[in-house]
Amino acid sequence: MIASREVLKGFFFSTLRNFGYLKSKLKKINTKNEVLILNLHKVSNEVNPYWPPLKINYFNDLISYLKKETELVTFQDLKFENLTKKPRVIISFDDGYRDFFDCAMPILKKYKISVNQNIIPEAIETGLAPWNIRMYDFLFNAPENLLKNFKVHGWDLNFKNLNEKEKSKFGLKLSIYLKNRSKKERERLLQNSMKWINEFKGTTYSQMMDRNQLLEVYDLHEIGLHSYSHESMQFESTEYFQQDLEKCWSYYFNLFQFDPDIYAFPNGSYREGQPEMAVEQGYKFVLLVGDRVAESHSSILNRVTHYGESSAEAVVRGVGYGISI
Repeated sequence: MIASREVLKGFFFSTLRNFGYLKSKLKKINTKNEVLILNLHKVSNEVNPYWPPLKINYFNDLISYLKKETELVTFQDLKFENLTKKPRVIISFDDGYRDFFDCAMPILKKYKISVNQNIIPEAIETGLAPWNIRMYDFLFNAPENLLKNFKVHGWDLNFKNLNEKEKSKFGLKLSIYLKNRSKKERERLLQNSMKWINEFKGTTYSQMMDRNQLLEVYDLHEIGLHSYSHESMQFESTEYFQQDLEKCWSYYFNLFQFDPDIYAFPNGSYREGQPEMAVEQGYKFVLLVGDRVAESHSSILNRVTHYGESSAEAVVRGVGYGISI
């Protein structure tokens, strides 16, 4: 049943790709005042069903198509009028994983494309991925007998007979359960769980870029901030959020000797008034995840979550499939 569902899904996206859907969707984007911002995270052929990355060849096919059919731009380009008849698209990465440097950048160089990469300063400095990614890495690497005893307070974990698709859904649900809380509350719930994760020595963890790699990225792409330590700001105090804006600003300035322009809310989580606070702090582009086309002249911009389990799906989702335009 699962296999036949995957076959039908592949056929569906291949049909959309080959029979006019892509251009018809792109035509709906207003070239004068709209921009489609695609939000990506990892590009890699590594396997982790709890949080699957976009495969390298799928990313290549996405960039190849967008290069031909759209105007691939950066946030700085939004200050200028679009003189082409093509819709504008921005590729916006979050977190700062090492695979961006190793896997995505060679493809971007081949097509002469600049993108946005929003980093987590704490992750750059410690080399540790955000807590939820480390948890996904643990779940993928830990043996079944260990997972049977793995507990998260308030969550009924059942790892028995999960197929690849179910693991992806499970990882997402568990992450949402824990993300929708303050740092203090989440750490309380994960207090015992993190001991299991940290004590198990068989996990291969997702790698982050280091400072030297980040400086190379800076020469070619736009660097933004993705909060200092990747907390859900909706559940943090105003004081906490203000301090985060300031810490991010200082980190960026000390590293690059320029003021930052971009702040991307982690986990798509924010409270009313917080995006405006970021603008008042001096950030010119404040990024949300609203899964809709953004107004290109606004300082507060929505992004569209991008993923794909095939080349066809990656390309179809790259023109805004699933959102209203």
